[in-house]
Amino acid sequence: MRRVRLENLSVSVGRSALIRGLTAEFSPGRLHWIRGPNGAGKSTLLRVVAGVEASARVRGRILVPAEHQRRVTWYAPHLRLPGHLRVGDWVKGCTPEGPGARDRAGRVLPEIPQSRRISALSTGQHDRLVLWALLSHPASVLLLDEPFAHLSRDPARALRLWVRDLAERHVVLVATNRDSVEPEGRDQQIQLDGTGAWSAGP
Repeated sequence: MRRVRLENLSVSVGRSALIRGLTAEFSPGRLHWIRGPNGAGKSTLLRVVAGVEASARVRGRILVPAEHQRRVTWYAPHLRLPGHLRVGDWVKGCTPEGPGARDRAGRVLPEIPQSRRISALSTGQHDRLVLWALLSHPASVLLLDEPFAHLSRDPARALRLWVRDLAERHVVLVATNRDSVEPEGRDQQIQLDGTGAWSAGP
């Protein structure tokens, strides 16, 4: 079964222990939330799982099935697209997958003239273009760091529906500190407090 498992994972940055002894399993069929205040270690945890965190000291194990180790996508709001490209060039090859995904993707993607250069976009429009590309062709494991930042209410709601749909077939972890985004139903939640302590629950 496709799943990601953390076994007794501890993460420190400098002299600060952000996470101590975290054991958790993430699998398709439910949405997984990483929550906590700013500085609690949410982003660092996602970067560690994605293999892009170089400054943290990590102990314990991160188990990803071998066939999916190269199918991990990490998203953060600061990712930048080439500014010289035009919007139409960027979205040209993106054909959303899955039932209803095209409609949901259309609500997330802003109505931007296809001829506009990416460098001329607002922060929210730019972030939606990045999300459009990543979620239209989802990896086996999706790690989304604050995907709702810079989004207005309707695009944020559409993104939640799209991400929840993807979580039925992919491993999806979402890190957020937004109180307006609440877990539902079968969702799993891991709460970090920044002192190393953590708690898990539905």
